[in-house]
Amino acid sequence: MPNDLIRRGAIVIRQAVIDDASVLAAAEIETARRPGLLVSRPEELKAEAFAAKIDQLATSGGYLVAERDGRPVGHGLLEPAPLVARSHAFQLTIVVHPGHTGQGIGKRLMQALLDWAEHEERVDKVELRVRSSNQVAIGLYRRFGFLEEGRFRAQLRLPDGTLFDDIAMAWFPRRLRAVPVMLEGEHVRLEPLSFDHLDGLCAVGLDESLWQWVPTPVRNRAEMREYLESALADQGRGVSLPFATVHKASGQVIGSTRFANMDLRDRRVEIGWTWIARPWQRTVINTEAKFLMLRHAFETLNCVRVELKTDVLNEPSRRAILRLGAKEEGIWRKHRYMWTGRFRDTVYYSILDSEWPSVKAGLQAKLTS
Repeated sequence: MPNDLIRRGAIVIRQAVIDDASVLAAAEIETARRPGLLVSRPEELKAEAFAAKIDQLATSGGYLVAERDGRPVGHGLLEPAPLVARSHAFQLTIVVHPGHTGQGIGKRLMQALLDWAEHEERVDKVELRVRSSNQVAIGLYRRFGFLEEGRFRAQLRLPDGTLFDDIAMAWFPRRLRAVPVMLEGEHVRLEPLSFDHLDGLCAVGLDESLWQWVPTPVRNRAEMREYLESALADQGRGVSLPFATVHKASGQVIGSTRFANMDLRDRRVEIGWTWIARPWQRTVINTEAKFLMLRHAFETLNCVRVELKTDVLNEPSRRAILRLGAKEEGIWRKHRYMWTGRFRDTVYYSILDSEWPSVKAGLQAKLTS
């Protein structure tokens, strides 16, 4: 953590020092005694513990103090998770001292800590927990780019006996964060999916034959809206980038596809949820769309692995995936329950970064032939 002072208006943010320990401990003890704010026991908040934490984070993390007129008014810290296997994950704590809430101090501390995390190679993830009833804090974290990862039911009990859910949220640096992007070729344009595409998708996508091989069909406008809502919710959680497939010459929406099951820390994504309206099937559209997505995955997202999968009975799809240059890996038996009432076996394929140059050359040859 840099030692330079950060001035944000009347607030000065600096590195914590050992001499701050007693002041920080007193502030947290006072906060803990206020009903409903913290569940810490005041007797556990000793100045010695704060001094040890400040000393520890001087080399392994970050501990900042916000001052106004030379007086501490808040503090925040990023500390690595205790398990070696999770040392890439840092835990965020922000405390605004009593009497100073509502003045933007927490925002300034969080911005300073996340600015540091953005440029610190050791940090692949920032985690926090927040009480489910604290919608103001949850809204703030979301504005800073935190995503909800899960909910722990009845996790917190306040002194009055009230039980609250605990929300786990996480933030990722830009190098591990996928953002919506437009991918454009000679014949097709992949636009970030939005509700603006609803009419176009409905115009071509309510053909029941398009949904024969997927677990949930789309048969009417309401179900197409649900399809979009689900895709955009996954995008909001950071695990998917959905696209509308657009015929470039006419500007018509002709289908959809997406990056899914994204794990940019392990550098892998899946390409799937692909459907193309019947008049454009078995044309150059799908080949070029896959080329654009594979190129983005390997050359922009720096993936080492791209996965594809399909119903084991969907022979046309299986042949098309093999023509891309993917390798068949195996079959997951009774993997998904289908809307038709059968359990589908799913066959998995992959393309690795070491295979991408030859796959890329093969696709470029197909597109120029």
